[in-house]
Amino acid sequence: MAADALSEAGPCRIRPYFDLGIETPGWGGEALSADIAAHCLRGVIFGDAPQALSHTPLLEHPQVPVVVPSTFVCPRALHVGQSFEDGFGPRAMAWARAEGFRRVGVLTVFGPAPERWRDMAERAGLQTQPAWIQGVDRFDRSWLRHGLEVVVGAASRERPEVLVLTDDHLVDPAVEELQRMKIRVPEDLVVIAHWNFPLPYTGALPVRLLGPDMREFLRLAIQRVDEHLRGKPIPPDSSVPARFGEEIEAGTLSACFQGLSCAQIIDAIRVRETGRMEERPCRRGRRAQQ
Repeated sequence: MAADALSEAGPCRIRPYFDLGIETPGWGGEALSADIAAHCLRGVIFGDAPQALSHTPLLEHPQVPVVVPSTFVCPRALHVGQSFEDGFGPRAMAWARAEGFRRVGVLTVFGPAPERWRDMAERAGLQTQPAWIQGVDRFDRSWLRHGLEVVVGAASRERPEVLVLTDDHLVDPAVEELQRMKIRVPEDLVVIAHWNFPLPYTGALPVRLLGPDMREFLRLAIQRVDEHLRGKPIPPDSSVPARFGEEIEAGTLSACFQGLSCAQIIDAIRVRETGRMEERPCRRGRRAQQ
């Protein structure tokens, strides 16, 4: 593939692919693979970890530059994400300590070891307990309910003052469960939740939202594709810092995004200002002429 610059090719065009983890007729992974084989795309950016596509040719032998979140292990891909130092966890813990809180609990998805969250809290000068760090299935409400009961339920002799939700998929169901449990936020419990801006928060409780601006993620990801095609070295620090909602000028979402999942919105947002990408004609059946 020629290394002509994406940034010189005019307005960026984003072609979204939905349902990459659902193998049904016409599922997104099949359509994406077909378009890559037909040389319709100059690069692929995943807004969420493409677990369903692990060990597939798309990721193990990519034909175009592929960008994935930094938390997803994929040796042949370009990575963009949050660095540990200015990422979600350390910022959430630092804010809690700065506000004078002492006890913190964590509701997270299965993955990172619980010791990682314990150590993160202790480094910030916060107290936690094994029972206050619960891993749940982000798509199974019963496990989320169980985790909340263990961490902040009525049977708890001592509760954390701050609850950290580490995944945006947990936020809406956790808010509903806290309402059911009659826990007042923030009077009884302060909640800090991971969030992908500029997705609007519509929950009923005043949750402190903290996370990356995915427009910045998308701009940076396209820059990495551009640099790869130019043959330029990729900077080692390709991170988007976690920020609180008041630190981000969130903007507004088009009506066409309403009702879509977080990952779908991430993949569908168009680049503004700095990012540009060429949309080449789709020439099926033979290699596109460079």
